[in-house]
Amino acid sequence: MKRHGILLVCVWLVLLGLQANGVYNVHDYGTNGDGMSLDHIAINKAIEAATANGGGQVVLSPGTYLCGSIRLKSNVDLHLMTGTKILAAPTSMNAPTTMPSC
Repeated sequence: MKRHGILLVCVWLVLLGLQANGVYNVHDYGTNGDGMSLDHIAINKAIEAATANGGGQVVLSPGTYLCGSIRLKSNVDLHLMTGTKILAAPTSMNAPTTMPSC
């Protein structure tokens, strides 16, 4: 019976570790990846969510992400899949090119 308790504690610790270092898909935060819509706000939200949970991997699937500033944080891996592009937004779109200081 003791082994089952130890096993349950180990599984629980592994699940906590997975949650702390999860995978955050930017599409879940509202990106389009169509090269026409501004995506930096949603990408920054995914980064913030990862940071709030102790870090993780923020994944951009194939597409073109039109962006102003993206603010990377510690313990966050920004992962660009094959076929992913980050395109700087033109000044005519008034996308922020700098982020406010924390």
